[in-house]
Amino acid sequence: MDYYNEAFGIIDALAAEGLITESKAIQDAIESCSTATEILMRLRWQMQQIHAAKNLLLPDTRRRIESLIATLDRELSG
Repeated sequence: MDYYNEAFGIIDALAAEGLITESKAIQDAIESCSTATEILMRLRWQMQQIHAAKNLLLPDTRRRIESLIATLDRELSG
């Protein structure tokens, strides 16, 4: 999985759902970090926050976030 392409796809999906603040938070997580590991850790944290707080997510967006979180968990634990 290409983490960045999937993250940008989720950014677009959140924006389309009207969740602009959440969309921007993910983009900021990617753009404001220095190292790849820092980006992945912040991206995972941000995705977890959105997933936990938003019951309004469309099912496809929720599935994509869950999948990316699982992938990032595996990547960061290995």
